[in-house]
Amino acid sequence: MNQLTAPERRGMTSICTPEGQMLIVAADQRNGMKAVMNAPDGPSSISIEQLREAKRDMVRHLGNFAPAILLDPEVPLPHIVDEGILGRDTALVVGMDSSGFDVVDGLRFTKFVPGVTLARSATWAVPSPKCFGMHAPTNKTSTHGWPMRSANWSRPAPTKVCCSSSRS
Repeated sequence: MNQLTAPERRGMTSICTPEGQMLIVAADQRNGMKAVMNAPDGPSSISIEQLREAKRDMVRHLGNFAPAILLDPEVPLPHIVDEGILGRDTALVVGMDSSGFDVVDGLRFTKFVPGVTLARSATWAVPSPKCFGMHAPTNKTSTHGWPMRSANWSRPAPTKVCCSSSRS
């Protein structure tokens, strides 16, 4: 098992329950959330501000009661941070990937939100950026052309993913 560095350990601790289990409210959906908002004129009629307000409510009434909340950077950020909606004891996880994917030669490639980088996520005090990655297990390289190390993909998942935190 790889040992975590101090910043990695701190980031993992911030998204875990006191028992050491990762618990993140996933609210990074955009189109899926619009689809369930029951707009009379359909999902496409929901404005960015209406979606932003729905995400504000999710943070206020659900996310702030969990160790962490996962949000997309396009709609709620930096608003929920700037407006003080995100609770001080709730870690923010930001999705760096955008909706959908590109297909090249039959392989799927993750799309990234333009301008969202690790450095940019640090300006929101994000302990753990999230990125949905795709790989082709039958290929000798990942979909980004990096060599696959089979040992990294075959490790069994740990039952505890982070150390205990001081959350109460």
